[in-house]
Amino acid sequence: MRILFIIIFFSHAAIADNNSQCYDYLADAVRSSNYDFIYVAAKDVNVVVDSDDGQEVSMQLSYDTDGSGSIGWASYIYSDASLWNTSAYLEDKIKLRYDESIKTKLEKCFN
Repeated sequence: MRILFIIIFFSHAAIADNNSQCYDYLADAVRSSNYDFIYVAAKDVNVVVDSDDGQEVSMQLSYDTDGSGSIGWASYIYSDASLWNTSAYLEDKIKLRYDESIKTKLEKCFN
């Protein structure tokens, strides 16, 4: 029983660590993309994962100054490794281009 608990614990920790790394790649993808960052430099953008349903990751983009500031929203689609600007002020979402080396890492994470 104790061995089973240890295996489950370490498996869960490995999965959580992998998800954390994958979410870091999402932040890198957004920062390297052609998202229209108006008031903040791309390097200062943080990604907060709002939801991940196994097909799409929805992310809030923000920055920290004297508090938190919301910039907009983006989504990553697993099936085609596409990144989209899904901010509320847009009539339709806009497909974003991002660094190919990050795309390869994301494909390994989410497919």
